[in-house]
Amino acid sequence: LKCFPDHARANSLIGIAYYVTAESVAIPALMSDPKYRQAVNERNRLYTLARPYLEAYRRNAPADADSWAPMLYQVYLNLNLGPEFEEISKYLK
Repeated sequence: LKCFPDHARANSLIGIAYYVTAESVAIPALMSDPKYRQAVNERNRLYTLARPYLEAYRRNAPADADSWAPMLYQVYLNLNLGPEFEEISKYLK
């Protein structure tokens, strides 16, 4: 990524790694669980780390919406990014 900052594949792999890690965070079913807030914060931290790489992937590979759109949809949804969420919804089938 340092050598080729606009390389779509590099950004996608980093973004996907953060995204998959965020998705793997176990969120307790009950909001009253003491670990609920901690798990949500960790998941959102990972989504925040994934976001710039997934957005770069989108910019560098706009025709590959089937790959980046579902991930960005989840990132924007979970981070409560309303305008971005509405905009990305257009790319989902």
